[in-house]
Amino acid sequence: MIYTKSISKAKKSILLSLSSLLFYSCAPSHSESVVKAAADITSNLGCTNVQSKVFDSFYALIDQEQYIPSAETLNASLDAKLDEIVSHKNLTSDQVENIAALKTELHKLVQVMLSEASENSQLTAKEQIQKLIEYEMGDQSDAATIKATQKIANTADKVKTLSQNLDMACAPSTSADTANSNLTQASLPTGKMTSGINMVFATAYQSCRVLDLPPVERSTASVVGITRVGTHEDGIGGKREVTDLSSVQKTHYYINGIATESQCFSVRNNPLIYDYGGSPSVSGTTINFQKNAGSGTNALGVDCSAYVSSAIAVGGLRYKPAVDNKPIFIRQTSSKFIDAAKSGFTCFDNVTVTPTSSVKAGDI
Repeated sequence: MIYTKSISKAKKSILLSLSSLLFYSCAPSHSESVVKAAADITSNLGCTNVQSKVFDSFYALIDQEQYIPSAETLNASLDAKLDEIVSHKNLTSDQVENIAALKTELHKLVQVMLSEASENSQLTAKEQIQKLIEYEMGDQSDAATIKATQKIANTADKVKTLSQNLDMACAPSTSADTANSNLTQASLPTGKMTSGINMVFATAYQSCRVLDLPPVERSTASVVGITRVGTHEDGIGGKREVTDLSSVQKTHYYINGIATESQCFSVRNNPLIYDYGGSPSVSGTTINFQKNAGSGTNALGVDCSAYVSSAIAVGGLRYKPAVDNKPIFIRQTSSKFIDAAKSGFTCFDNVTVTPTSSVKAGDI
């Protein structure tokens, strides 16, 4: 929508209505989720951490819908939402120009964040989320990512300045957001990684008694009843499913002999297994191990990447000082820990192993 200084309020309203009608009539099947994402973004434009909020809106849309919108579709929805907001305000000519500038910068931000998908039509939702996480972490792996990360930061700063000039609103933070923003490394207890591992483990099996069992060793009998049924879509890992539940119940080291103490979820009948590509379900600030995210097979399971990242999240660790840990970060691949600095994980140090010094508890 292009505003001019001479446009009347009545004419403005008619044009806004026509613009919205055209947008919704041409919207794709995922229009509802795209409109919600646009609403989330615009409702947080006045926040001091607007860049983080924009990333959150992208994560929610792509992860929950398993759908990557085109930059054009999302930008059209953002325009419509901004038009709706400003239609209730008496704008000065300078503010009208600021709205136009804000739209331009938002368009640039969306285009950069979705540039990977626009260049690769085969990109999956999981791969797009991984790329967005790299941008937010400030990944230093390749020149293109570094350039995109810097462009996102610069554009987000312009969006923030323009939004503040327009007195845009900032949606109230949830209690979880507030808690995370006040969390500092100094205030966290020791043994954070091992503590996180224990919490994830006990949650996965719905029992704290599994933590009292001696560690699994080479002599521990293998579980029976889990079968490799094919290869994952990436052509690397195997797909596994529970093909004999009774055998799993009898031979699983942590399930056999330990009746679940929780009335909320029957672990014996829905055993969590190793599932290449599998990860817990994520919704807002919640990580749910009792719901299959569908990223692996039909089996309820997680892989090493999701397990480690979940332990980091619930242990209260951050990847870098300026970025709050978010449940969506469990979608990262474990290969990102090979070189912590390169991945932007400045709160982590690479592990050094020598003939006289091995890995320690809590090392990844």
